[in-house]
Amino acid sequence: MATIGLPEVFVAFISFLVFNCSFLLKKSQSQPILKNWPLFGMLPGMLAHIPRIFDFSVEVLEATNLTFSFEGPWLSGTHMLFTADPRNIDHILSLNFGNYPKGPEAKKIFNALGDRILSADMELWENLRKSNHAIFHHPDFLKLSVLVSRNTIKLKESLIPCLDNAAHEKTIIDLQDVFKRFMFDTSSILMTGYDPMSVSIGMPEVLFDEAVETGRDTTSSVLTWFFWLLSKHPQVLTKIRKVINTKYDPTDLEKLVYLHAALSETMRLYPLLPFNHKSPAKPDVLPSGHKVEANSKIVICIYALGRMRSIWGEDALDFKPERWISDSGGLRHEPSYKFMAFNAGPRACLGKHVALMQIKIVAVEIIQKYDFEVTKGDKIKPVPSVILRMKHGLSVKVTKKI
Repeated sequence: MATIGLPEVFVAFISFLVFNCSFLLKKSQSQPILKNWPLFGMLPGMLAHIPRIFDFSVEVLEATNLTFSFEGPWLSGTHMLFTADPRNIDHILSLNFGNYPKGPEAKKIFNALGDRILSADMELWENLRKSNHAIFHHPDFLKLSVLVSRNTIKLKESLIPCLDNAAHEKTIIDLQDVFKRFMFDTSSILMTGYDPMSVSIGMPEVLFDEAVETGRDTTSSVLTWFFWLLSKHPQVLTKIRKVINTKYDPTDLEKLVYLHAALSETMRLYPLLPFNHKSPAKPDVLPSGHKVEANSKIVICIYALGRMRSIWGEDALDFKPERWISDSGGLRHEPSYKFMAFNAGPRACLGKHVALMQIKIVAVEIIQKYDFEVTKGDKIKPVPSVILRMKHGLSVKVTKKI
């Protein structure tokens, strides 16, 4: 008869914890909190929710007053502090910025980027930021970006068979893939003058470089989530289309206030980067009262931040571009530590204006010329990754407007 050893007992115990996840949450003042098991910490409960980690982070942080201490397995070094508290975010990213470098964990996560601005620290980061600032804010670069973006989308449109033939019949495309390819070509043309032709007849297979795929996927991801939200809220699409048809001036994208508001609302609900990692160089006490040790791990939950009812109101989960428009009809400003679409503090994204301009140009061209309908099939959900992308892409039926 076979004997049962310690490894088998260990596996059986872990299986019991994971598959009986309904028992892994306990109630504390009617709020769900991950149970802290002996030796294993809170990991068993967390594992059960990995497939829906983004929404789970919203639930946990809403229930724990915006900041949650995660206890990992004994001696594992995986203890972390998760926060979506604007006070903590402002403290970490701005007020006490010098004490919160990216840290070694962020270096591992963004390893594919090498010593680039997203993962760099200290003097290297300062030098990279100065050089990038000069580029992104040079008037000629901004003009070139507009020209390249407009010319590229007009050229590429005729190279995508599904769009070219859409005048006579509905055709199905993966919009996320198209945006990904378009932004890859646009970025390459802008930076090097070379067109890799990833958007071309037949849409050939393309092996994207990891580093390039990350300064590009952010923009293509915003466009993907934006058009998905428009498909779910046709009244918003109708209003944007009306504004474009009556007030659109190709030389002044800033006049499209409602379009900008809809994009801001998209990035609130589906931010470019769902998480930001920090590690204090010295011990500190956050405004929330939580103590953090030197070299401890802090995770700023940007995805959860945009969905907190205590921050955005009871309608926090609703897609409402109107929340970004002031009583006077202009754009409403929100502090970056509350709306982190482009980070906050000294590390705020230098390419924000260029990215928004590219997104608006693409959005206007598509909204003006095409009708689109999301096909029924796989449930739309994000991939648990550094960039907030759709797991199965965005399959849409496209019809060219006549």
